[in-house]
Amino acid sequence: MNVLIVFDKKNAKQVKLEEFDDDREAIEAYNEAEREYEHFDSDSDYEVVLLGADSAGVLQFTHPGYFLGFGSDSTVAQVMGETLGLWIRENNVHTVPFGNRWANRRAGAAAPYEKFETKQAAVVAGRQQAEADRAEHIIHNRDGSIGERKSYMGDPLPLGSQAESALASDIA
Repeated sequence: MNVLIVFDKKNAKQVKLEEFDDDREAIEAYNEAEREYEHFDSDSDYEVVLLGADSAGVLQFTHPGYFLGFGSDSTVAQVMGETLGLWIRENNVHTVPFGNRWANRRAGAAAPYEKFETKQAAVVAGRQQAEADRAEHIIHNRDGSIGERKSYMGDPLPLGSQAESALASDIA
């Protein structure tokens, strides 16, 4: 999958978005977009990028800034729309691949706040942070897809609570 984006840096939104399954078509479209926007000087507010990955999820996590403001008719936007709910809470912790290493980052943050040599070490630290913050811990696979989610936000009716007992007696 290839995605061509013309990004308006000044207004932090994409101006143009095209998806391609064929690499040659993507490169031709990229070259055409470069020619179209070449009349802007080097200090221009536009950036032409061609991104490639196995899935929209990978692009979302490797280049999140480019995907703000997608139109609802985009396949990538639909995939991201389904997953953006995971990024809504700023204190949610994401354990993500980071080159050959692993990292933890806050929801929506471009950069990680801590890095680890192994996924296991990142998961342990991410879980501890999510528990401390009463947040969700989202653990990603190497390809960027979500492998596991755990919530530490607290159950509104914890097992054995008086509220749960009252609710159970009302139902019975």
